[in-house]
Amino acid sequence: MNVLVRESATGKEYWDNEAKKNRFVPHGTEPDFEVTTDPETMIHKGLKANVTINVDMATGKDFTAINGKVVDEVNDPDLESMKVAQLKEYAAANELEIPNEIKTKKEIISFIDSQLFSDDDDEVLPV
Repeated sequence: MNVLVRESATGKEYWDNEAKKNRFVPHGTEPDFEVTTDPETMIHKGLKANVTINVDMATGKDFTAINGKVVDEVNDPDLESMKVAQLKEYAAANELEIPNEIKTKKEIISFIDSQLFSDDDDEVLPV
């Protein structure tokens, strides 16, 4: 399985999941291999946000981006430490509209958890 991981002015970089290496295709040429788009094995099924898990090649550290914003940890964000206003901003950034009947911090956290982080299958993702 070959998955597009990065595009630049010079070309596209694909991850070859079987050979465990990157494959580079220069700009203006087509890959000579089959490209898999949105592979189910690389997408977290319970998360409704656009999540990217990647490695910073300069530092070698893993990072995660949720809807294009890099988060410090690969783990779920600490919703408990956020204030109600921050939770509402977080929900809006993840394209969630909190219903009017949900008022308390506990209810908002529960709503966000149910919409973004439902882990019905307890799937462990490879890093």
